[in-house]
Amino acid sequence: MDHVNARAVVPLDGRGTLVFEPLHDEPLYLFAVRTLTRVCDEIVVRVEADQADRVRSEVAGLGSAVQVLSSGPWWDEVRGAGAGPLLVHDPLCPLTPDDLLSSLLEQASSGSTSYAAVRPVTDTVKTAASGRITGTIDREGLVSLASPAVIAASVLEAADGPPPLDDLAHLVTWLRARGDLELVHAPSLARRVDDVSAVHLLECVDELGRQLRQARRTPTVSGGPAPRPRERA
Repeated sequence: MDHVNARAVVPLDGRGTLVFEPLHDEPLYLFAVRTLTRVCDEIVVRVEADQADRVRSEVAGLGSAVQVLSSGPWWDEVRGAGAGPLLVHDPLCPLTPDDLLSSLLEQASSGSTSYAAVRPVTDTVKTAASGRITGTIDREGLVSLASPAVIAASVLEAADGPPPLDDLAHLVTWLRARGDLELVHAPSLARRVDDVSAVHLLECVDELGRQLRQARRTPTVSGGPAPRPRERA
């Protein structure tokens, strides 16, 4: 897959220890960073001070394109890295596919529109007042945020400060106030995990998908030996 002339940031700060929860025996956030190395040339992993040493050790094998920076200097580094959109990849959506990341970067590189990935809401949503359920909201008009969000270059250039990366909803609000924003449907594997049980479920879904893809690539052989040709008298 070709690299895109753009930058990416993976914000770990503000997300607690869930980003280090094992997924297929590796830290969850590392999947997001590794995927980005296949589609971007410059990647910043934003960390809290007490995370820095661990993260530097874990990303060391991913190449020089990955920088580990604290919350303070990351914005100056990104703003000084040259023109192009900025992709924000939430580490709590670790299995977002390469093709979605590269597609949104490509679209953002030629315009002033920013993008945010979303998933349909599948849970029933109720309204309540004074502790009592008063109704049901039509979930057809609702979406849940996934990853990534891509900030257009023009929005970055005009910004008077760093975008809020601690919360995807805050980031979307920030983008809407500064230009056009397009919501893009994301596949199931781009879903966000909110707790350890969701990580385990995502791991199971991913493993099942791998097994199904492998089964499709494996040719089916009918049971029993092939019949021997009859001899002519």
